[in-house]
Amino acid sequence: MNKMILVVVDAHSKWIEAYTTSGSTSAITISKLRWIFSSHGIPDVIVSDNATGFVSEEFESFCRHNGIKHLTSAPHHPASNGLAERDVGILKGGVQHLQGDLDTRIAHFLFDYRITPHTTTGISPAELLVGRKLKTRLCRITPDVTSKAVAKQTIQKELHDRRTRVRGYQPGDLVYVLTYRGNATSWAPGTVTRQTGPVSYTVRLEEGHIVRRHVDQLQGRVSSHQVIAVRHLRHKWRRHTRLM
Repeated sequence: MNKMILVVVDAHSKWIEAYTTSGSTSAITISKLRWIFSSHGIPDVIVSDNATGFVSEEFESFCRHNGIKHLTSAPHHPASNGLAERDVGILKGGVQHLQGDLDTRIAHFLFDYRITPHTTTGISPAELLVGRKLKTRLCRITPDVTSKAVAKQTIQKELHDRRTRVRGYQPGDLVYVLTYRGNATSWAPGTVTRQTGPVSYTVRLEEGHIVRRHVDQLQGRVSSHQVIAVRHLRHKWRRHTRLM
């Protein structure tokens, strides 16, 4: 059975859609266009030749319903719709040199065409229409430097996180603060007042000054009351063990 091919070209990206059909009626044409619109959206303008499927009232009604302006080329002058006519010729020439049934040959041609930089735009139709390069079999065997780098960095971060103990303080925590006086440094007791960033805090020194420090410039401390309580607890525990 003879088949026809409906060819649709996006004027901006030069992306080609091609479908085999059993005829050129308006119903068949509209059905294929609906599939295209479901993927790429409704166009502002359709430029077509004067084939039966494009000049019927059914097709005009379809365009009006979707807010599409429909323009046709001059009768008996296919060159008036030069973009589509040129790509029809490219498609016909391309599928002739491929193997398989017609649908398979069209699919292979479209894939190669869509990933190849266009002579007019300088980039591939895929990049213009969908904003990225389509993956090919070559991508499977070519090392993906970016993916490998990201994977390695992720592993390094996980190892670092395992070795690093995350320190944090709450307002009211007692700490020792690294202080600076001239070229000398020393640790002074203080109390955390608030957290000012992911790893920075303001601390009130016992002498009254408030300083801002990184978590690496702080060390936890316990009060004298806590030390006494711990000693008392240990003493009671030792007495208890002797009685037993």
